[in-house]
Amino acid sequence: MKLELKGYVLMSRKNRIAILGAGRLGKGFLGAEFLNAGWNVDFYDIDKKVIDNLKNSEFTVDIHTPYQTYKKKYSGYGVYDVNDDISKPLSEANVIAIDTYPQDIYMLYPLLGKVAKDKLTQKKRLSILVFTNKTNLILSITEGIKNYLNEFENKEFDTYVEVKDAIIIRSTFAQSNSALEVQSLAVTDSIIEKLAYNDISNISGICESDDVHRLKLMKLFTLNGPHAAYAYSGFYCGLETMNEAELNPFCQDVALGVAKITKRVILNEYKLKEADLNRISISNLAKDPILDSIKRVACNPIRKLAYNDRLVYPAVLALQQGENYDFHAKAIALGLLYVDETDEEALELQAYLKNNGIRETLKRYSQLNETHDMLIRKIMYFYEGLKKRR
Repeated sequence: MKLELKGYVLMSRKNRIAILGAGRLGKGFLGAEFLNAGWNVDFYDIDKKVIDNLKNSEFTVDIHTPYQTYKKKYSGYGVYDVNDDISKPLSEANVIAIDTYPQDIYMLYPLLGKVAKDKLTQKKRLSILVFTNKTNLILSITEGIKNYLNEFENKEFDTYVEVKDAIIIRSTFAQSNSALEVQSLAVTDSIIEKLAYNDISNISGICESDDVHRLKLMKLFTLNGPHAAYAYSGFYCGLETMNEAELNPFCQDVALGVAKITKRVILNEYKLKEADLNRISISNLAKDPILDSIKRVACNPIRKLAYNDRLVYPAVLALQQGENYDFHAKAIALGLLYVDETDEEALELQAYLKNNGIRETLKRYSQLNETHDMLIRKIMYFYEGLKKRR
């Protein structure tokens, strides 16, 4: 069942959020939910197509819940080009949400430094929320901003500015970053560090926690790990969407096996409460699943097959704890079989694999060595078997 709803904007809103990055998540989750809660919302982006589309039209979010799917249209927001001088409008926000690629955040430091100076001068408080899947970024971001402040401003920084981490669990999908039709999977709340300087308790789809740093690391294993397993097994089966992979028996066997073992070894290693782990594990299903592409989830295999990332580290824990690591070994082998001519990491991985073999590839990119020999042998076993059956 689909319902049509229209979003309206009240111009007398007191709170203002600046969203740096107006792509899928920026519009479909952050923008939509803050607009729903009556905030002034301003979008900032560097992509001219993203900016022009937002300026010239409203955007629509197809919201998928466990019980129903409905559409809602949004308008009445501000749109700014990051290439312009935007420090003044940005300084009017009391919350800034960063939704960019982790490797690009450093480019925001000069701008955020200017905004921090403004807030310190006005003695107004600012919350900066960082929405990326990468862990351990907050300290470097804070220091990056402080590099643009003088000694006195650095001393005052923590009194007026807080930089907080977030765990992205609320998935969004669109055909491109500039698309105005976005799908949002509203089945589980995203989690942010508890704020001291601004109240966002009325924002749907976000909950606050004092344990974000540890939970974010665990989420990489318990949610992103099985997700990657679905993507790599789905690609192997010739599928195009994650929805198809989630319904495929071969993919289910690999991904659900990864999920089960990962949960067990993570609980044992980190002594977490199972209730906390459930918040960041495979999420509830929506009544109508969102359409997400396998290539989007499978991209950048070098990062995703790294030692401390979603598949390899839980596999190592399973090896160390005497657990079954077959599912992880198969998922890693499927990752090594992933080929995409448009993905630079996939091309690099395949070239190294062709010239150096599996063992050396796992040593270079996954940091697996002789102490992991049984795991390496298992990955090689699955790789050769899967390659023959292709």
